[in-house]
Amino acid sequence: MKIESWLSIIAVIVSVVSLFWQNYKENKHHKANLESEYFKEIYLDYLVNEIPKARKPIVFSNGKIIGTDQMIEVLNNIRQDSLFFKFEDNKYYDQIYSKLQSLENKYVESSDVNMTNDEFSKFHSETDSSMTEIYRIITNKYIGNDTK
Repeated sequence: MKIESWLSIIAVIVSVVSLFWQNYKENKHHKANLESEYFKEIYLDYLVNEIPKARKPIVFSNGKIIGTDQMIEVLNNIRQDSLFFKFEDNKYYDQIYSKLQSLENKYVESSDVNMTNDEFSKFHSETDSSMTEIYRIITNKYIGNDTK
């Protein structure tokens, strides 16, 4: 076989591989755009409005934490709205579900406990840390970083 024939065969192979690679990249790009829309639809209002609004009424009064009902409801709603990802990205879903459930439990369990100022301060620090972790998990997924 002549060298021109081999070069032609290589050119055809490169063209076919390039076509498949371009198709793969386009599909990945479309999936990312679609997932981005899902994130906006599911999480944007929670992250920007609902969570900050639900945090405002949480106060320490007479040795008890009060005003957690709205936050508990918001966390529960986020967990339920995240169900889409159970079928789309189970690893992400398990991670966000676990963090949301853990924080929700912390708020539920705190409502019946008498606390000192130091215990409330620790509770507040732990819930802030958990909330930061939830925001980080959602943001990392949104921008395309793998979950831990």
